[in-house]
Amino acid sequence: MRGLVLLIFGAMTIVSAAKADCGDDRRVFKPASGKMGFRLELVTEADSNVGQALVYRPFNSAPDTYQLIVEQHSPSGSRYRIIGRAGNLRLEVSADGNATVESNREIPALWRLACS
Repeated sequence: MRGLVLLIFGAMTIVSAAKADCGDDRRVFKPASGKMGFRLELVTEADSNVGQALVYRPFNSAPDTYQLIVEQHSPSGSRYRIIGRAGNLRLEVSADGNATVESNREIPALWRLACS
């Protein structure tokens, strides 16, 4: 049993170390309303203005993939454009980790930073 625990811990350490070296910037948001099952991940390559926005919705096995375009990035906040299934939407992220999506009924409009 101890060997199994050590094996799992070792595998998790290797995976997290590999993830840290992947060279991308990943931020995860959850709905400010507390809706369960939704998650928004913003993934951009280091020093790039293009990336992906992955929207996880309840009862869907795979995320909806959106093209992510960085329009503005500054210490006071960032502005993005996400293009995909729900259309061409504006995403604004403030310095305090709150995000607003110009939304239709596909995804929630207000998000908060869960981790980065």
